Amino acid sequence: MAEFAKPTFIYWKIVARAQLPMLMLHAGNVSYNWDHETVDAWPAAKNDQPFGQLPVLLHNGRRLAQSGTIARYCARVAGLWPTTEDAWLKADMLIEHCRDIFSMMAKGMFAGDVPAQRKAWKEIAEKKYPEHVAWLVKMLGDNDYFGGKRPDAGDVAVFSVLNVAERAGNQCSLSNFPTLVEHSKRVSQLGTINEYLAAAHPVYLQVPEEENVAAEEH
Repeated sequence: MAEFAKPTFIYWKIVARAQLPMLMLHAGNVSYNWDHETVDAWPAAKNDQPFGQLPVLLHNGRRLAQSGTIARYCARVAGLWPTTEDAWLKADMLIEHCRDIFSMMAKGMFAGDVPAQRKAWKEIAEKKYPEHVAWLVKMLGDNDYFGGKRPDAGDVAVFSVLNVAERAGNQCSLSNFPTLVEHSKRVSQLGTINEYLAAAHPVYLQVPEEENVAAEEH
Protein backbone atom coordinates (compact mmCIF):
# COMPACT_ATOMS: atom_id res chain seq x y z
CA MET A 1 0.00 0.00 0.00
CA ALA A 2 1.31 3.44 -0.93
CA GLU A 3 2.34 5.74 1.87
CA PHE A 4 -0.59 7.94 2.89
CA ALA A 5 -3.15 6.18 0.69
CA LYS A 6 -5.71 8.49 2.32
CA PRO A 7 -5.13 12.21 1.68
CA THR A 8 -3.63 13.79 4.79
CA PHE A 9 -3.43 17.54 5.36
CA ILE A 10 -0.83 19.12 7.60
CA TYR A 11 -2.38 22.38 8.72
CA TRP A 12 -3.80 24.28 11.65
CA LYS A 13 -7.42 23.65 12.68
CA ILE A 14 -8.60 26.87 11.09
CA VAL A 15 -10.39 28.09 7.97
CA ALA A 16 -7.71 29.56 5.74
CA ARG A 17 -5.62 28.38 2.78
CA ALA A 18 -6.34 24.68 3.32
CA GLN A 19 -10.11 25.13 3.11
CA LEU A 20 -10.29 25.08 -0.70
CA PRO A 21 -8.52 21.73 -1.24
CA MET A 22 -10.47 20.24 1.65
CA LEU A 23 -13.75 21.40 0.09
CA MET A 24 -12.68 19.86 -3.22
CA LEU A 25 -12.48 16.50 -1.49
CA HIS A 26 -15.75 17.05 0.38
CA ALA A 27 -17.51 17.91 -2.88
CA GLY A 28 -16.35 14.59 -4.33
CA ASN A 29 -17.14 12.56 -1.16
CA VAL A 30 -13.44 11.80 -0.62
CA SER A 31 -12.46 11.39 3.03
CA TYR A 32 -9.15 12.66 4.39
CA ASN A 33 -7.08 12.98 7.53
CA TRP A 34 -6.21 16.28 9.19
CA ASP A 35 -2.83 16.21 10.92
CA HIS A 36 -2.49 19.12 13.32
CA GLU A 37 -0.07 17.33 15.64
CA THR A 38 2.77 18.08 13.23
CA VAL A 39 1.74 21.74 13.37
CA ASP A 40 1.83 21.63 17.16
CA ALA A 41 5.50 20.64 16.86
CA TRP A 42 6.25 23.56 14.54
CA PRO A 43 8.90 24.77 13.74
CA ALA A 44 10.63 21.43 14.43
CA ALA A 45 8.88 19.92 11.37
CA LYS A 46 9.49 22.92 9.12
CA ASN A 47 12.53 21.47 7.36
CA ASP A 48 10.56 18.33 6.46
CA GLN A 49 8.20 20.32 4.23
CA PRO A 50 8.96 21.20 0.57
CA PHE A 51 9.20 24.96 1.16
CA GLY A 52 9.07 25.11 4.94
CA GLN A 53 5.46 26.31 4.93
CA LEU A 54 1.90 25.04 5.17
CA PRO A 55 -0.48 23.67 4.02
CA VAL A 56 1.09 20.40 2.94
CA LEU A 57 -0.76 17.40 1.52
CA LEU A 58 0.50 13.83 1.88
CA HIS A 59 -0.99 11.32 -0.54
CA ASN A 60 0.18 8.19 -2.34
CA GLY A 61 3.81 8.78 -1.47
CA ARG A 62 3.66 12.46 -2.48
CA ARG A 63 4.35 15.46 -0.26
CA LEU A 64 2.75 18.47 -1.95
CA ALA A 65 3.06 22.15 -1.03
CA GLN A 66 1.48 25.39 -2.29
CA SER A 67 -2.27 25.71 -1.72
CA GLY A 68 -3.09 26.23 -5.41
CA THR A 69 -1.25 23.08 -6.44
CA ILE A 70 -2.90 21.13 -3.63
CA ALA A 71 -6.36 22.43 -4.60
CA ARG A 72 -5.93 21.39 -8.24
CA TYR A 73 -4.62 17.99 -7.20
CA CYS A 74 -7.55 17.44 -4.84
CA ALA A 75 -9.96 18.48 -7.59
CA ARG A 76 -8.56 15.70 -9.75
CA VAL A 77 -8.76 13.19 -6.91
CA ALA A 78 -12.39 14.21 -6.33
CA GLY A 79 -13.31 14.00 -10.03
CA LEU A 80 -13.96 17.74 -10.27
CA TRP A 81 -11.22 18.74 -12.70
CA PRO A 82 -12.71 19.46 -16.15
CA THR A 83 -11.64 17.25 -19.03
CA THR A 84 -11.74 19.72 -21.94
CA GLU A 85 -9.08 22.36 -22.38
CA ASP A 86 -11.49 25.32 -22.43
CA ALA A 87 -13.25 24.07 -19.30
CA TRP A 88 -10.14 23.46 -17.24
CA LEU A 89 -8.66 26.78 -18.31
CA LYS A 90 -11.78 28.54 -17.01
CA ALA A 91 -11.61 26.57 -13.75
CA ASP A 92 -7.94 27.45 -13.41
CA MET A 93 -8.67 31.16 -13.94
CA LEU A 94 -11.38 31.03 -11.28
CA ILE A 95 -9.04 29.38 -8.79
CA GLU A 96 -6.43 32.09 -9.35
CA HIS A 97 -8.99 34.89 -9.12
CA CYS A 98 -10.26 33.48 -5.84
CA ARG A 99 -6.72 33.21 -4.52
CA ASP A 100 -6.34 36.92 -5.32
CA ILE A 101 -9.47 37.65 -3.27
CA PHE A 102 -8.12 35.64 -0.34
CA SER A 103 -4.76 37.44 -0.50
CA MET A 104 -6.58 40.78 -0.59
CA MET A 105 -8.43 39.90 2.62
CA ALA A 106 -5.22 38.69 4.24
CA LYS A 107 -3.69 42.13 3.64
CA GLY A 108 -6.59 43.61 5.63
CA MET A 109 -5.75 41.38 8.56
CA PHE A 110 -2.10 42.46 8.56
CA ALA A 111 -2.75 46.16 7.98
CA GLY A 112 -1.40 47.14 11.40
CA ASP A 113 -3.14 47.77 14.71
CA VAL A 114 -6.87 47.15 15.20
CA PRO A 115 -8.09 50.56 13.93
CA ALA A 116 -5.88 50.16 10.84
CA GLN A 117 -7.25 46.69 10.25
CA ARG A 118 -10.84 47.90 10.46
CA LYS A 119 -10.06 50.76 8.08
CA ALA A 120 -8.50 48.33 5.60
CA TRP A 121 -11.42 45.91 5.88
CA LYS A 122 -13.88 48.77 5.31
CA GLU A 123 -12.17 49.62 2.04
CA ILE A 124 -12.11 45.95 1.06
CA ALA A 125 -15.79 45.44 1.87
CA GLU A 126 -17.03 48.63 0.23
CA LYS A 127 -14.85 48.75 -2.88
CA LYS A 128 -12.32 46.00 -3.59
CA TYR A 129 -14.45 42.97 -2.71
CA PRO A 130 -17.49 44.06 -4.76
CA GLU A 131 -15.22 44.77 -7.73
CA HIS A 132 -13.73 41.28 -7.60
CA VAL A 133 -17.13 39.66 -7.08
CA ALA A 134 -18.67 41.57 -10.00
CA TRP A 135 -16.28 39.79 -12.34
CA LEU A 136 -17.51 36.46 -10.99
CA VAL A 137 -21.13 37.49 -11.61
CA LYS A 138 -20.26 38.37 -15.18
CA MET A 139 -18.51 35.05 -15.76
CA LEU A 140 -21.36 33.02 -14.22
CA GLY A 141 -24.03 34.73 -16.29
CA ASP A 142 -27.34 32.86 -16.27
CA ASN A 143 -25.73 29.47 -15.71
CA ASP A 144 -26.19 27.30 -12.65
CA TYR A 145 -22.44 26.65 -12.57
CA PHE A 146 -19.42 28.38 -14.06
CA GLY A 147 -18.86 25.49 -16.44
CA GLY A 148 -22.51 25.34 -17.45
CA LYS A 149 -24.78 22.59 -16.17
CA ARG A 150 -22.31 20.62 -14.05
CA PRO A 151 -20.20 21.80 -11.10
CA ASP A 152 -16.42 21.61 -11.26
CA ALA A 153 -13.34 22.86 -9.42
CA GLY A 154 -14.01 26.48 -10.35
CA ASP A 155 -17.37 26.44 -8.58
CA VAL A 156 -15.85 25.08 -5.39
CA ALA A 157 -13.11 27.72 -5.51
CA VAL A 158 -15.67 30.51 -5.75
CA PHE A 159 -17.80 29.01 -2.99
CA SER A 160 -14.80 28.63 -0.69
CA VAL A 161 -13.51 32.20 -0.89
CA LEU A 162 -16.99 33.73 -0.62
CA ASN A 163 -17.59 31.58 2.45
CA VAL A 164 -14.36 32.82 4.04
CA ALA A 165 -15.30 36.42 3.24
CA GLU A 166 -18.76 36.05 4.76
CA ARG A 167 -17.45 34.45 7.94
CA ALA A 168 -14.66 36.98 8.37
CA GLY A 169 -17.03 39.47 9.98
CA ASN A 170 -20.04 40.03 7.74
CA GLN A 171 -18.60 43.18 6.18
CA CYS A 172 -18.19 41.49 2.80
CA SER A 173 -21.75 40.96 1.61
CA LEU A 174 -23.32 39.18 -1.36
CA SER A 175 -26.64 40.99 -0.88
CA ASN A 176 -26.18 42.80 -4.19
CA PHE A 177 -25.19 39.63 -6.02
CA PRO A 178 -28.22 37.29 -5.90
CA THR A 179 -26.93 34.94 -8.61
CA LEU A 180 -23.87 34.17 -6.48
CA VAL A 181 -26.05 33.65 -3.41
CA GLU A 182 -27.99 30.98 -5.32
CA HIS A 183 -24.78 29.53 -6.72
CA SER A 184 -23.37 29.17 -3.21
CA LYS A 185 -26.51 27.36 -2.10
CA ARG A 186 -26.14 24.87 -4.94
CA VAL A 187 -22.46 24.23 -4.28
CA SER A 188 -23.03 23.78 -0.54
CA GLN A 189 -25.17 20.74 -1.37
CA LEU A 190 -22.33 18.92 -3.16
CA GLY A 191 -20.99 15.81 -1.45
CA THR A 192 -20.31 16.40 2.24
CA ILE A 193 -19.59 20.15 2.08
CA ASN A 194 -22.37 20.88 4.56
CA GLU A 195 -20.73 18.52 7.06
CA TYR A 196 -17.53 20.53 6.82
CA LEU A 197 -19.42 23.80 7.29
CA ALA A 198 -21.29 22.39 10.29
CA ALA A 199 -17.97 21.77 12.05
CA ALA A 200 -17.59 25.58 12.22
CA HIS A 201 -13.79 25.67 12.31
CA PRO A 202 -12.46 29.06 13.44
CA VAL A 203 -11.79 31.56 10.66
CA TYR A 204 -8.24 32.85 10.37
CA LEU A 205 -9.16 36.09 8.59
CA GLN A 206 -11.27 37.91 11.16
CA VAL A 207 -12.44 41.51 11.18
CA PRO A 208 -11.74 42.89 14.69
CA GLU A 209 -14.91 43.43 16.72
CA GLU A 210 -15.97 46.96 17.68
CA GLU A 211 -15.51 46.28 21.37
CA ASN A 212 -11.94 45.20 20.69
CA VAL A 213 -11.36 48.49 18.93
CA ALA A 214 -12.56 50.36 22.01
CA ALA A 215 -10.25 48.33 24.22
CA GLU A 216 -7.34 48.98 21.88
CA GLU A 217 -7.98 52.73 21.83
CA HIS A 218 -8.20 52.97 25.58
